[in-house]
Order: sequence, then C-alpha cells, then structure tokens
Amino acid sequence: MTLHRSVARTGTGARSVGTMQSTRSHAPPPEDPAQVEADACIHRGIQLHEHMQLAESTAQFQRAAELGSPLGAFLYGMALRSGWGVPVDEDTSFIHLSRAADLAMRHAVNSATPMALAARELTMAIYELGQSFRHGWGTPKSQRTALFYFQIAANLGDPDAQIDLATYHLAGDGVRPDKVLAARYFRMAANQGVDLPSNAWIWKDKYDGCGITKGGEWRAPAAEVSTIDRPVAVTSTSASGRTSRRSSVTSRSSLIGGKSRSRSSMTGTGAGAGMREGE
Repeated sequence: MTLHRSVARTGTGARSVGTMQSTRSHAPPPEDPAQVEADACIHRGIQLHEHMQLAESTAQFQRAAELGSPLGAFLYGMALRSGWGVPVDEDTSFIHLSRAADLAMRHAVNSATPMALAARELTMAIYELGQSFRHGWGTPKSQRTALFYFQIAANLGDPDAQIDLATYHLAGDGVRPDKVLAARYFRMAANQGVDLPSNAWIWKDKYDGCGITKGGEWRAPAAEVSTIDRPVAVTSTSASGRTSRRSSVTSRSSLIGGKSRSRSSMTGTGAGAGMREGE
C-alpha cells in the first residue's frame, strides 16, 4: 500500500495531515498478518484524520506502530509531536521517530519490502529526527546533530532536507559558507519538482562543478566539498527549557511519492535572505 499526503501549516504551526489517498501499488505478503493489519490501521487512520477525528486517527497510527510498521511509527511520532487529538508528548514522539528510522532501515534490507517504499520511510524519519535536534523537541537542541541528519536525508533524496541543508551552506550557519555545495542541494531539490523562486543563480555555469545537472543526473562533485562530521554522540535524553514544541513547517506535498511542490518561503536559520546568490 502506497500512501500519499499533503502537509499544511495550521494556525498554531503544527503539522497536519492534509489530503491523503491510498493505492495498493503492492500487496503485503499474505504470510505477514501483522503487516496487513498495520497497513489497514494506517489507511483507517488517514481516513479518520481527513474527517478531523484526530484522537481516533492517532490511535490507529499507534496500533500500526505497535505492529512494527515504520510508517506507523513515523505517523504516531508526528501525531505526538503535533498534538493530533492527544496531548503533545515530545519525548515519546522522539522515541517513535527514532524507532521509525530503525524499522525502515531493517525493512530496506528485507527483500519482502519494496526498496523505494522503505527508503522513503527512512528519509522521512531521518529528516524529522533532524528537526527534533534542530528545535529541541524531545531531545537536547543540537545544530550539529540536526545538520548531520539533514545531510543523510538530503543524500537519500529528501527534498525538504536538501533545501534546508542548502540554506545552511549558503548562509554559512553552523557550517562554512559554500555556494557550490548550496547549489548542489538546491539543484537536487529542483530536479525533484520543487519550485525555488529567485534561485535561477544555482544553474549558472560556474556552479556546474557541484555534480548535479539540470534534469536529474547525479554525479560526484568535481571538487571536494565540505561535509558535516558525525556528532560525537546522539542522545534521546529529554531537553529542558524548550520554547517550541511544534513540528517544523517545511512544505511536504506527499508522504510517499514525488509530487511537484512549491516552496516560496523557507523556515529556519538563514532562510530569509538565503535564497539569493548575493553577488
């Protein structure tokens, strides 16, 4: 079962599941009743969410998570972080987002799970873990760790992570300024259908050494580019004194799938002026 969603900003800044649709692009193995039940719970949860029955929806996502579904763990973690019909619980949310990434990684090496589906679930979970570290949601705030997770998700093909990482490199926020690397990640996102207003500069010939060409071809960069070192430690200890508890407000047009999306403004550090080349 392949599930798609739109994520929209609500008045409080929380993520909400928008229009969702489900199609049976692949059937779970008949000998795996847990996966069959988990998929059914996710499907019901999406339908309930569309009808604003948020508590009931979250209960379905919780059941799917208990059955070992990476997508169920991801949705339940997001529900707890955003308060979808339940009290906000950032600490437990972080645990489930971490579990979603772990489960997706295991599914990615399981031949019974379609690789593209497992990879999409993995990138979503990794990106949202980065947002947790970025804002201190259920874990101590750490920009370095957030950037590390964004880099993994971006290299796995997550457009939101690509845009966030490009913005950090363009602004030199937490990393050394690197317009070539910023152009690389902006190009990667643009090649997936993300509309980046005022970003025509990324296609200038002088940035072709970044290794990404228009149309989607990926190559290693011609010159060495900066990378983000792995954090010394990654911990799930609860943070104290957090000022924000809501989900990140980057725009995802699909939960699983690559629909065209538009990102006319960006949230996060350096986003205000980071879209222009500055030359």
